[in-house]
Amino acid sequence: MEIYTSYYGNIRKLRNNSIIPVGISLGIPKWFRGNNLRYLAPTYKILQLETQEEYIPAYIKLLESMDMERFRFDLTVISESEGGNDIALLCYEKPGDFCHRRIFADWMKEKTGYDIKEYGYIEKKEPDVVQGSLF
Repeated sequence: MEIYTSYYGNIRKLRNNSIIPVGISLGIPKWFRGNNLRYLAPTYKILQLETQEEYIPAYIKLLESMDMERFRFDLTVISESEGGNDIALLCYEKPGDFCHRRIFADWMKEKTGYDIKEYGYIEKKEPDVVQGSLF
């Protein structure tokens, strides 16, 4: 089983590729009928923080209290209930926007070495600038 991150707006592509959508947000879209691991969602208090400098450590503190065995168990049960398919952890923000799911992915890589990629997203790099010559 592979674990990805994505956003609710990408759900059709995920389902078309047999990837199980799993919410990790406090609120979910009215039409979403999948699983939601609310213990990965930022709290209302964290959501009220005004800067990323405040938000990131507060969210990481929440992650530090997470039961990793429960997380592994939940993902295994969800995946096995749908034939062992891959999972995408979802929230609302589009790829490239500031979002807790990418903070979670970075934290997970730091803690476990497991690299959670953003599904279908290729980070745009600045093109290499070649200095032209007048002569």
